[in-house]
Amino acid sequence: MIELARRGHRVTGFDATPEMVAYARDRLKREEPAVRHRVRVSLARMEAFRLRGPFDLVFCLLSTFKYLLTEKAALAHLRRVARVLAPGGLGVVGLHLTDYGRTHTDRETWRGTRDGVGVVCETITRPPDAATRLEWLRNRLTVRHHGRAGSNGWRRPGHAAPTAQVSSRPSLRKCRRSSGRVPRLQARHQHVPRARRRAGGPRRGAAEEGPAQAPSRPTARS
Repeated sequence: MIELARRGHRVTGFDATPEMVAYARDRLKREEPAVRHRVRVSLARMEAFRLRGPFDLVFCLLSTFKYLLTEKAALAHLRRVARVLAPGGLGVVGLHLTDYGRTHTDRETWRGTRDGVGVVCETITRPPDAATRLEWLRNRLTVRHHGRAGSNGWRRPGHAAPTAQVSSRPSLRKCRRSSGRVPRLQARHQHVPRARRRAGGPRRGAAEEGPAQAPSRPTARS
């Protein structure tokens, strides 16, 4: 969001977690006034957000779409995107396509370092259930700064196992057809060797609705 605002675009973003909204607003305070005035951040859910459009671009990346756990929630999100898109606007969804033939537990690790802060994000997923279109997963985030490290752990005691909805090309096409007034889905599949996935590269499969382009009017991210 901030990079788009630096380039002169007006951007609106939202998150369902108050802590993440507060973090985004805190980061904005470090920017020039002209940049801060181009960004709006609010608390909202993907399937229930209310924004004033129109927007030239609405994007939902990093497999966030998978956390809409029912077909009803996924359709609600796409229909809300359609309502706020300008004529000819783009709705972009980035997510991993599911391999229902997978029989083993998969592990993905992302690493990044900037300004002396190192972040490691690890995700473990079990084979998906084709009947429910859900997969069991665990996330762990570790942050290191000046020799000190903190982690959220793999699981908090007493919490239920988290799940995510999985998508294949046919299920995405079906969802798009049911949503109405959403740009044609363009699926792009890329095979990534397992060694690259461990090192932080993308896992197999990616799908997005239209090519991502820099907008001239406001943009929104979920």
